[in-house]
Amino acid sequence: QRLADLSAIRDLAVRYCSAVDRRDWDLLAEVFTPGATVHVHGSGLMSGTGEIVSRYRQGLTKLDATHHMVTNHEIAVGGDSAQHSCLVRAQHVRHDAPGGPNYVIGGRYTDQLVRTEQGWRFKHRELATIWTEGNPSVLSLRPRSTGQASR
Repeated sequence: QRLADLSAIRDLAVRYCSAVDRRDWDLLAEVFTPGATVHVHGSGLMSGTGEIVSRYRQGLTKLDATHHMVTNHEIAVGGDSAQHSCLVRAQHVRHDAPGGPNYVIGGRYTDQLVRTEQGWRFKHRELATIWTEGNPSVLSLRPRSTGQASR
């Protein structure tokens, strides 16, 4: 059971990355409990899957691409709850950004998880940035005008 739990929790972290990078908002909602919270240092707290998905959608749809990779998983399981942390490298791309199209964040996710009937889910997820590289304005640009295509 311990090995199955560890594998399932690592898989959950990967599904989160896939959801974000594919803009799969249904999958993003599925990796969280309904009352989950997400705290991104510098961006505040999000509560509930509705707000989480809405804020991610708002921030990510204006980008041309993202690429999230997680590694160095540390997991402690206690019954139907678990603590998890991992390192993340997240690349954000907006081709028309003045100052360059790329912004990369290196950070650490620290998570509280619960076992549900559907499997492990994030109850609380926190992202602390460790380092950055590139053009931070990539993240703060406004959405493109309707009809303007990205490259």
